Amino acid sequence: MKGSTIQFIEITVPLPPGTTAVNRLYYVVDNGRSEIIENLDKLDKKTFGITRRLFAHMTINRECRSNMIRYRLRHHAYGEIKPMPHRFFFFRKYGKHIVFFDYRKKKKDSLGEKVYSQIEEKMRKYEKAFERYRKECT
Repeated sequence: MKGSTIQFIEITVPLPPGTTAVNRLYYVVDNGRSEIIENLDKLDKKTFGITRRLFAHMTINRECRSNMIRYRLRHHAYGEIKPMPHRFFFFRKYGKHIVFFDYRKKKKDSLGEKVYSQIEEKMRKYEKAFERYRKECT
């Protein structure tokens, strides 16, 4: 990946009064682009509000119980939040760091194993980059 620049930007969301963050959320910027931010900006107001609340819940709870959050997909090492029909994929690293790295819009049925495998390849790339990033920060 010669010349590739990968950054991790922390996601900040307003938290309910009296709560504290137990997790830190990040999104990936790869070569100046972020699929997460680009697609968050395209969400309608209602879906954006739901997604923002999911981010807040993920920040204040070790594992948030919601039918819109799956911390681990079957056969894969990453999870997703799914304000229908949108899918934001993330992985957890070092316990309290959650990194959003991919977005897909699911029109119907499953995305298919081929797509989930492609997402896993991306996750591995960003997971290694996040490990380097954390070493640089400490």
